Amino acid sequence: MAIITITEVQAITQVTYSGSTNPTSTQVGTWITEVETWLEEWTGIKFTEQTATAEKHDGDGTPYILTDYYPITSITSLVVDNATLTADSDYWLLDATAGMIECKVAPLKRVEGSTEGHSNSVITYKYGRTTVAQNIKELAATIVALRAINAATLASNPAGSIKSYSDGDVSITYSETDASTTELLRRYEELKLQTPRRTVMKVGGV
Repeated sequence: MAIITITEVQAITQVTYSGSTNPTSTQVGTWITEVETWLEEWTGIKFTEQTATAEKHDGDGTPYILTDYYPITSITSLVVDNATLTADSDYWLLDATAGMIECKVAPLKRVEGSTEGHSNSVITYKYGRTTVAQNIKELAATIVALRAINAATLASNPAGSIKSYSDGDVSITYSETDASTTELLRRYEELKLQTPRRTVMKVGGV
């Protein structure tokens, strides 16, 4: 599932992209894909439901398992220390949004120099989202729009009175008199603050 469409980008830039515009509709489509990939990496969230099969975790001395991907939509199976656990009696989905599972009995803790506790929790589950929060959609569209504005500015005024802005995932050159782009950059920074990286830790600070 795409987070945004080219139509949402065009609503911001007020430009209808085609094969003959700068940037072209194909380039804008490529940026949409790149930005969606970045957002998934930034948030740790997959925006389509996917399956993680036989994902392995070492025991850490706590009854908690934090999955590699989230949010969890369903758990197919969980095997801990070679025993298949039963949902709602042997384990509980403590926080689906953060991908946190609580086991009734803590998995054996990993012991260096032996096999004990190594990859002793094996889980198969589904994760991802079928809907995307509006602030995520707006952030994606804003980043792509800024890239499009950058391309158009460099093409039309490569040596003019321009300003530059760079923030890792966004790098743009634009006209000093372009108030709409200045406001768009402000909105980008605001939206990014609303979209933090994954910060949930396992209970016990592990």
